[in-house]
Amino acid sequence: HGLRRFGFHGISHRIAIGTAATELGAFPEDLRILSLYLDDECSAVAYANGRCVDVTTGINARAGLPSGVSAGSIDLAAVSFLLRTEDSSLAELDQLLNTESGLLGLSGASKELDEVFMESDKGDTRCQLAIRVLVQQLLKSVGGLVASMGGVDLMVFSGKHGVTSTRLRAMLCERLGYLGLHIDEHRNELMRGTK
Repeated sequence: HGLRRFGFHGISHRIAIGTAATELGAFPEDLRILSLYLDDECSAVAYANGRCVDVTTGINARAGLPSGVSAGSIDLAAVSFLLRTEDSSLAELDQLLNTESGLLGLSGASKELDEVFMESDKGDTRCQLAIRVLVQQLLKSVGGLVASMGGVDLMVFSGKHGVTSTRLRAMLCERLGYLGLHIDEHRNELMRGTK
């Protein structure tokens, strides 16, 4: 059928990779770069030897990482289970997985990460779960991408949540310390991009 995996958000990844390398006074081709685009749709790219060597997306941008409204990649057995138990049509299931899942579906509150963090801080257990799931899925994807490059020299963030969520960046970098990644907490707080 000619189905293929595609990369998405390529312009954002390219700009983030190029800008970060320039800030370091290096050429992107000389670095192993992990690029995370975190927005209403999310994707991550492994960039090494001057090219993309792996990506989290599939035949559409909603595959791979969970996002504001999308479940991301999901076990086919879960899809089969939902079709049987919910008596849903394929169109209804597609709607559920692509527009009513992700942060929105898990939290029951919002697709916006800052709002989910705010409710989580108030003790909302569903919002706390949504954040844990997002971070865990990002960590799993990062592990695979780093392995495909044989290590990582630099991690860059782009997209709405990538540039505005100091907390998400800090959480990820803290959990990725074993890779030698460290975040300057003061500079992280200062780096609040605009949506």
